[in-house]
Amino acid sequence: MRQLINTPDGQLKKLPLSDYIREEIAQARTMSKSALKRQVGFISKRMADEPVEQAIQQLGSLQQPAAQANAHFHQLEKWRDQLLAGDENVLEQLVQDYAADRQQLRQLVRNAQRELTRQQPPKAARAMFQYLRTLTERRVDADP
Repeated sequence: MRQLINTPDGQLKKLPLSDYIREEIAQARTMSKSALKRQVGFISKRMADEPVEQAIQQLGSLQQPAAQANAHFHQLEKWRDQLLAGDENVLEQLVQDYAADRQQLRQLVRNAQRELTRQQPPKAARAMFQYLRTLTERRVDADP
């Protein structure tokens, strides 16, 4: 039930729930502690007539792409951080698996490391992240 309360309105509208339940969920978002607990109990009782299993399955399928995008973003950040730390294995992996331009990647790493030592804004680190994102997107588009 709490998962439904924390679901954004846009996704909640896509679920097979009655308007009455949606209104009750919207009210629950404004409540705190004991009032919220009572509201959750109230909604749970009213959900007996709703297609709960179908709604939970659809909610999971709606949230899956966001979770995958988040995991991809974290992987790109991890590679960037490893490159900045001087990990040559990651560089070789990117060159082999994603056909990265070794010279361009090393230049981005050098510039980002220089910015770190000079305590400048991370312009090169952002550029490196964008380059990594472009590499992985290009590979995803090329896969059949």
